Amino acid sequence: MNSFKKFFYLISIFLFLSFTITYYFTKQSHKKIKIKDLDLQSKLENKISSLPYLENDTNDIIDFDNTVNNLDNKRKKRKFWELLKIK
Repeated sequence: MNSFKKFFYLISIFLFLSFTITYYFTKQSHKKIKIKDLDLQSKLENKISSLPYLENDTNDIIDFDNTVNNLDNKRKKRKFWELLKIK
């Protein structure tokens, strides 16, 4: 009984793989895939062409802020390297 199960599983796996491979390598399948690709490509081209063009309105938006330099001046000096120096 156990060998029958194994044989049945082996045959079913083999049939599944053979049907799947033969289906995906047929000309009809390739034709369907090509048609879907072309359809998708045309839809994308239509959507891309209908996108509005936005002009650049970001001129002089970013102003340099000098607060970083001011913060550096206010920080305490670290003395770690001075501790390592031999006097």
